[in-house]
Amino acid sequence: MIPKIISMPFPNLVAIMKATSNFITTLCAVLLLSACNQKSTFEIKAPEGWSTYQTKEYAIFYPSDWQLDTSGMYGSRLFVLHEDESDSNGFGENINLLVRELGKDAKDLDYYVTESEKQITQMFVDGNLEKSERKNANGNEYHTVIFSANQGGRIMKFRQCYWIKNNKAYILTFTTLINDFDTYISTANQMMDGFVLK
Repeated sequence: MIPKIISMPFPNLVAIMKATSNFITTLCAVLLLSACNQKSTFEIKAPEGWSTYQTKEYAIFYPSDWQLDTSGMYGSRLFVLHEDESDSNGFGENINLLVRELGKDAKDLDYYVTESEKQITQMFVDGNLEKSERKNANGNEYHTVIFSANQGGRIMKFRQCYWIKNNKAYILTFTTLINDFDTYISTANQMMDGFVLK
């Protein structure tokens, strides 16, 4: 007995399935394009009386009595300097941002932190790593270290933050004399922890 060829009860089913498939494909493409065009939107809210500096890559806020320099001084992307005329030590506390292309041998944050910690203890005179911790803020993971070192006979203390994004390392550093660290670290923390990498 020859089996009967069964015709589809709904002759337009194939056309409906094709149309549905095309619709789903188009919808996925639109959603994907829409997601790609969305930018990270982190609202930068500077404390009252502070200023904000933004580029397409990052944003930072700083107190009005600190001076912003974006001229590229010392190879930095930005340099925020505090000069207290009543302070006779001759050193201005500062925060600077360096950005380094990681090239073909791009490394993750763990690798970058390990190498940086080695440099602190091996390349700085009397380099002493005091604190090292991972943090998250403004949608990005970063690592922060606090260390001291002898630079030209002065004992300095630093806080550094490291981010890795788009094959670049962003290094934000606060520098002060060790005796002034406790005086300025609260302000420095506000600037550094509020830093937004877009």
